[in-house]
Amino acid sequence: MTHDVPDLTSRPDADTRIAVLPHLATAATACAEARRFVAEHLRRWNVPYQVSDTVALLTSELIANAVRHGQPPLCLQLDVDDHRVRVEVSDSNPVLPVLPRSDFEAVGGRGLWLVDTLARASGCTPWPPGKVVWCEVALIAAQRWARLGPDRDRGPSPERSVAPTRVLSVARFRTGRRRRR
Repeated sequence: MTHDVPDLTSRPDADTRIAVLPHLATAATACAEARRFVAEHLRRWNVPYQVSDTVALLTSELIANAVRHGQPPLCLQLDVDDHRVRVEVSDSNPVLPVLPRSDFEAVGGRGLWLVDTLARASGCTPWPPGKVVWCEVALIAAQRWARLGPDRDRGPSPERSVAPTRVLSVARFRTGRRRRR
């Protein structure tokens, strides 16, 4: 399934590519539809597979949280420049997400933890009538990693080699502050 959403370059930087899925279903199919949309655009924009796989996973987590805790309408925006891929998911629920304390025996509740762990930056911004939850994944490390050639599958993933595990920040999701690594 292809989405006929035009590539927009509404920002001053001509190298920025933006795609918007303006009306995302609040059903069980929303995550799959969002992953397909993201994968199609990232492939069209020649984003390395290491990054596109991570972005697809994080998109799925953000959409799943919006479907479960948010209110329609849901909107997905994908924004790529020379340094990063940014995913934004908006909904109409003004309540900001909170990074929960991990319960290792719980069946769910790890979506924001995955976003916090794998994304270079992430957060939440109030946006009337609701909010925008976003994350960014770096492109630079993956481009360097891809240049290694056919042996690139050996060793740690580019995300792990650039960003070691760190303590999770709960306040960032409550306040909407932006975090950079």
